[in-house]
Amino acid sequence: MKAEGDKTSIEIPTRRARSPTSVDGPQSSRENPQLTTQLARAPSQHPLKMQAIRHRGACIARQARRSAPRPARRHASSHDHHHAEPVNESFGPGFWATIAAMPACYVVYQASQPGKDGEAPWLTRKIHEYRHWQETWEERNALHTKAVEQAGFDRTLFLHAPANRDIDLRYPEAVQSSAARNIPAGSQANLDHLVAHYRNLHLAEEERKAKKLAAQME
Repeated sequence: MKAEGDKTSIEIPTRRARSPTSVDGPQSSRENPQLTTQLARAPSQHPLKMQAIRHRGACIARQARRSAPRPARRHASSHDHHHAEPVNESFGPGFWATIAAMPACYVVYQASQPGKDGEAPWLTRKIHEYRHWQETWEERNALHTKAVEQAGFDRTLFLHAPANRDIDLRYPEAVQSSAARNIPAGSQANLDHLVAHYRNLHLAEEERKAKKLAAQME
């Protein structure tokens, strides 16, 4: 211990511990056996004191972590809105449409002008080329109208026609299969001479009645 003025300083001799397997090798441990004994006892001199210090330090660190203010958790994104990059603006489609309309109007105007010899304009001639479609459609419409009228007439005729009361037979011979009393006269034998005989009798009787009536009138 040295005293310099009012200050007091204490000098503590320090020793550098060397392990038996240090750079000096096993030769240093043989030369200083006391140092080897101190190094062997050094880890077990104050084990309880070191454990208490570590435990105390861990408690202090834990309390400091709990007492420290924790920022509130935010679920919002921290990304700022980026500014849009500059865009090279060009002429819009309306501008180019106007520019293209000028020569188009000029071409249409030239096509609508009459020819030198008084002929119809080119645009008019092109329109007349498709006029035959109008005639074709007129003919088709006329035929369609006639077909609709005929269909309506046929439908009306079928609706107002009397119902067919004929009964279709599976075989026509069924009409002739009847009783004998229903056979008409003359269907089985020729009766022409009999008909002529009774006609002559009827005429003679009528002539006699006419003569008798004439005699009474006189």
